[in-house]
Amino acid sequence: MRKILLTLVAWAFILTSCERKAYFAFDEVIYVHDFPNEYELGDADTLDVDLIGIRGVKSFGDYLLVSCSEPKGCLSTVSLEDKPKVTNSFLMIGSGPGEVLYRPYISWMSFYEKDGRREGGVYDYTESFLELDISQDSLSNAYRYLSHSLPTVSGSRYFYVSPNRFLCRRSKGDGSGFERFLVDSLGRECHIASMDYLNEFSSSEQNLLSSSIVIDDKSGTVAEASSYLNVIHLYSLDASRKGFAKTVALGNRLVDIRDVERQGLDLIPRTYYDVHPYKGFFAALYVGAKMEDFEQGICPHPSIHLFSWTGEPLAKIQLPVNALLFDIDAENSTIYVVEMVSEKILRYNLPDIGI
Repeated sequence: MRKILLTLVAWAFILTSCERKAYFAFDEVIYVHDFPNEYELGDADTLDVDLIGIRGVKSFGDYLLVSCSEPKGCLSTVSLEDKPKVTNSFLMIGSGPGEVLYRPYISWMSFYEKDGRREGGVYDYTESFLELDISQDSLSNAYRYLSHSLPTVSGSRYFYVSPNRFLCRRSKGDGSGFERFLVDSLGRECHIASMDYLNEFSSSEQNLLSSSIVIDDKSGTVAEASSYLNVIHLYSLDASRKGFAKTVALGNRLVDIRDVERQGLDLIPRTYYDVHPYKGFFAALYVGAKMEDFEQGICPHPSIHLFSWTGEPLAKIQLPVNALLFDIDAENSTIYVVEMVSEKILRYNLPDIGI
């Protein structure tokens, strides 16, 4: 009898664990039904710059950094003083010193200040992390290596945490999802409980568990916005806040991973695409439609969702065009959007959102 009871308890534990892991979420879930502030953008100015293959923009007030396809490099600076114009291109595609194998998305890069300089950090896909001088007037295209020892597992992305520490997100060995951990410049791994919790989730559709990652420099908070599910995960890299871990879910309920697997990724809406960190908040572009419908323009335009670093919904900005890439210049009340078909960079006045 005792053996039977133990067996039943064991099965109950397994079934409970499986049920819990069917929902891509931490134990603490915040449901977001609406946003306290909603805005629509007015007319746009079009920046007359001839750039193609754009993979993101980053605003620095008087100039933009654009990931694109240029003969002199895959990053270009665009001056916004007087008439917008391209002033510099750098970071070549290749396997030589100071080069990267693939053109990066801006959202895959890290931006920070160090010793009074503006720096951009980027993984070169060969085991090294480059630190680039991204000042507008830097014509030397200066760079330095922060590491030559980063693992090159499939799907690896690295984000700057400190000069000797990076956050890695890479594919699992069996292709069932993704894992994240911290790694130092010598390639030594360090795991924290919140990351390991998310690493346990698996799916027959690997990309169902993909997400975009941003980090708040001040608090050490990480935000992971899911690409296909209605969730954003928040957790901390700060040892003093190691218990901080929560999930923000859009709507009234979590989505069952197994249900989505049965439908297939092509038949479900994309959720978050481009995500950026800011002082006091982060912003994520919400698609809310199947990509086929989105590309054909037969669905509503996307919106940008703003959240505090503790998961509080702040504002929703409705876009008047189809776009997947954006950036916000909060200091100058401006938002930049890359129109999907034409790849034109549009500049809108940002409403007073009180941030």
